[in-house]
Amino acid sequence: IEERYDCGNVHFSYVDMTLNIGDGSHTFRIDRLLHVDGRKRPLIIVNNFHHMEDSHYFPREEMSEYDVDFLMFCYKDISSDDGDFSTGIAPLLLPDGQKTDDTCGKIGIWAWAAMRVLDYALTLPSTDGDNVMISGHSRLGKTALLAGALDERFYCAFSNNSGCSGAAISREKDGET
Repeated sequence: IEERYDCGNVHFSYVDMTLNIGDGSHTFRIDRLLHVDGRKRPLIIVNNFHHMEDSHYFPREEMSEYDVDFLMFCYKDISSDDGDFSTGIAPLLLPDGQKTDDTCGKIGIWAWAAMRVLDYALTLPSTDGDNVMISGHSRLGKTALLAGALDERFYCAFSNNSGCSGAAISREKDGET
């Protein structure tokens, strides 16, 4: 699939990324919204709840008008959002696919995957390697903050509402609104 925006100057496409870890591998999709004029641009890696569908959450055509490129991946392609560590890449990263007191949880797994997307981003000729950012919303905002803290190659990390125990202090919140 390839779609063109901004008079053909920006292309939407996707690639499959395969990570080989030990004796196993895991493949997931990276959506790309890239300018094609040969100039280096800032890039935002978006870890998201869905693929880069054309929606009011991520309107591809409108986003293509900014002087920035985007890579996006869906967290569910990395590992499910539950206590099951046997899905996606989790069993390749955790001993016997089991979380222990010494291993990370899902946010750590998603952050690690975001850093692998960054590895890929830095191979693209259009990526300004000094200006790669990561973003996310809610628990994926926490993921973006963790990836930014762990990998100094990210210029910055920004979270859209990382919620309780995220960027904001949990102020007597008990799950009630």
